Amino acid sequence: AVVAASLGAWQAWRAQAPGVLEWDGAAWQWQGREGRAEMALDLDGWLMIRFKPAAGRTQWIAAARRRCDGPWPQLRSALCSPRVADPLQAPPAL
Repeated sequence: AVVAASLGAWQAWRAQAPGVLEWDGAAWQWQGREGRAEMALDLDGWLMIRFKPAAGRTQWIAAARRRCDGPWPQLRSALCSPRVADPLQAPPAL
């Protein structure tokens, strides 16, 4: 199963058009579409990201550290951070 998943991910990465995954602190954008990005696989220098646009089909994004123009640790951190519904909203009282 791991070999099949790796082969599928490699083929997706090779066929993928270059693009920019952006996080503005509130929402993710991929190729001009807003959506949700989740890390599906983290191999340190290589990531498989599941992008779920607000409308449309889920897309898989393969990212490699050596091809990343931005800061790699911050990308990994943003993808792994817990989601906050409204960062300005006060936390619930305990």
